[in-house]
Amino acid sequence: SGGSIRVPAACCGVVGVKATPGVVPWPVHWYGLSSAGPFARDVEDAALMLRVLRGGTRAAPPAAADSDLRIAVSTRHPFPGARVDATVASAVQRTAHRLAGAGHHVAHADPPYPQVPAPFLRCYLGGIADDDDALFVDAARAEPRTRAMAAWERAIRRLGPGRRAQTYPAARRLRRWFDLWDVVITPALAYAPPLIGRWQNEGWLSTAIGVSRWIGFSPLWNLAGCPAATVPVGSYRDGMPVAVQIVAAPGRERLLMAVAAQIEALSEGRLP
Repeated sequence: SGGSIRVPAACCGVVGVKATPGVVPWPVHWYGLSSAGPFARDVEDAALMLRVLRGGTRAAPPAAADSDLRIAVSTRHPFPGARVDATVASAVQRTAHRLAGAGHHVAHADPPYPQVPAPFLRCYLGGIADDDDALFVDAARAEPRTRAMAAWERAIRRLGPGRRAQTYPAARRLRRWFDLWDVVITPALAYAPPLIGRWQNEGWLSTAIGVSRWIGFSPLWNLAGCPAATVPVGSYRDGMPVAVQIVAAPGRERLLMAVAAQIEALSEGRLP
């Protein structure tokens, strides 16, 4: 619903693909934020798995990327004040340079991220409240942080019913941006994976802020309903993987996988 495929894939040095909502049969969940997709060792396997998940019966390798795609590159964090690690920024720039060398039109351009992610939070908190209502016979057994998030959403509901994520103006602006670009390349994560327990016992708001600074390049594309993939392109000095994210307009999974395959072939990030 906000990066649960792309984030662990980026942490583990594998490929993760979030499809356009509805491409993989999946019920409307968390007001349209949720979308299914594969984890795989490489892009070819991810493309095969995606084809099977969406109902295909034959294996088909990713299509070759055209040589003159309009590729936007952005390392600006979607959330004001959040920073991107220098290693991550360098990996994105190397990827951009390689794609330009392959003949694409590559330029720096920032997506029209909303200044405040209120629509995403409305859907996200609403999903938590709905699941809390459905899953817990005794809500008091949920973790305090979960109960607090559900309580906030129940308070927000008094302002009116929730709506589908892709109907918000911020989501429409992000989708319209792809009238100018075929794909955008961003960091997958702003910095290296934190230690286990980093946000243990913290309140929901401090946890949300901390996690957003780390995974913030993912959630807004769930809001927009755009397909996105993460591909490993290198590593930190300690060997942890570094990945980039590729995003395309809704329904353009074939293009997404073609660019992902080209990035994989041009980078040192693919596992042996």
